[in-house]
Amino acid sequence: RSRTNIQVSSTTSFDTMKVLALSLLIVSASASIEIEFAEWMQKYGKTYETKSEQSNRFEVFKQTTAYIAKRRAEGAKSLGITKFADLTAKEFKARYLNYIPVRGDQDLSNSTVVSPGRFAKSTPASMDWRDEGVVTDVKDQGYCGSCWAFSTVEQIESQWALAGNTLTEFSPQQVVSCDTTDAGCNGGDTITGFEYVESAGGLATEADYPYTSGARGKTGSCESFTVSGGNVDGYSYATDACTSRKCNDQDEDTLMDNVGTTAPASICVDASEWSAYTGGVFDGSCKSGYYNLDHCVQLIGYSGYTGDASNSPDGYYIVRNSWADDWGEDGMIYLAMGSNACGVATEATMVNIA
Repeated sequence: RSRTNIQVSSTTSFDTMKVLALSLLIVSASASIEIEFAEWMQKYGKTYETKSEQSNRFEVFKQTTAYIAKRRAEGAKSLGITKFADLTAKEFKARYLNYIPVRGDQDLSNSTVVSPGRFAKSTPASMDWRDEGVVTDVKDQGYCGSCWAFSTVEQIESQWALAGNTLTEFSPQQVVSCDTTDAGCNGGDTITGFEYVESAGGLATEADYPYTSGARGKTGSCESFTVSGGNVDGYSYATDACTSRKCNDQDEDTLMDNVGTTAPASICVDASEWSAYTGGVFDGSCKSGYYNLDHCVQLIGYSGYTGDASNSPDGYYIVRNSWADDWGEDGMIYLAMGSNACGVATEATMVNIA
């Protein structure tokens, strides 16, 4: 009987120790995520109006952290915790992913650009238009679904400079507020953006018509402005466009020829998981179909092209985003070459400078 009592007491003690150890582990993990959240808030200058809001954002942050851990375990090593970690997927899409094809199906009657490199066979293995001095600094669209306007303006800036003019920062705010075909902070389309700029006779500078919608989240009323340049005479496709549900067979070699020898390109993509991108060649989830496109950016170069996009295993595109330079690779994202990653070649356009 004495031995039995000792055995029961020992088992009870061991079980108690396990419960205590587990409790300590849970407390430690909870404290760790709280510290991580506090450090994250400090890093990105995050503040919340109420304790309730901060508590809600902390819960979203915890969910994001768990999701990223799961995705990295699945092999998505380019994903991590970013400044968007306190936003749900629905909130992020509403704020940042606002490509809206106004026509439903794009006008495919516009011709595809044919670059000199297509005939001269001189498409370089790599190209970065920043090195040519025709790409302005990375911008921040802020709390406004104006990606389409930034992509529109950035493309015009680059091709304006390539036409022999001084590289100029033009005004995305003018396009956001004055283009009545598109929906301002609620979304739009680069193609109709180009058409607006053509009808307006060009663009004001950023200095004369500064961007304010990012802070306010409002489209704002169109103000009077003075055109300083950026006159557009239509647009062309950098490779044949696709308006299908699946666009897996896009001609990336023609895209490469044009981006390698002519200019950067305005592109629209599926950026649904870009919120978690931290660097390297993107290996997260995205689709290439026309109806999956939700964000517009600028393709400013590439690396590792062998002459055949489908056989360039180390090839990747250099894409400039409009989420500031504290996201991704100094504001850039790299997309794998040869599979129309995220729809990089689904709708790629260049403008004609008047």
